[in-house]
Amino acid sequence: MAVQSKPRKRARRRRRTRLRFRENVQSMVDKLWKEVSDGWRRSGTSAKSGSAKLAVSMVKLQKSAFDQRPSNGREGSEAGRETHEEYVEEASWMPTEGKD
Repeated sequence: MAVQSKPRKRARRRRRTRLRFRENVQSMVDKLWKEVSDGWRRSGTSAKSGSAKLAVSMVKLQKSAFDQRPSNGREGSEAGRETHEEYVEEASWMPTEGKD
């Protein structure tokens, strides 16, 4: 009987060790999950305000770009035509016959 009790004790020890290890791992996972979820909640507020600031700055940029554009298509095409004519007149590589 003494021979059989040692393997049983070892088996019980191994079982207890496995249970303790499992409990330790579970408690670490629970603590980590709590830490991550709390950090997520804390960062959520700052992320939301950062996103709102980004959206406002994008709207301001689009508004300024819209305000600076020519009011109608004719003004834009006339300005483009004038720029093109100035470029052609200043182009030294272009022959005079092609500038007309």
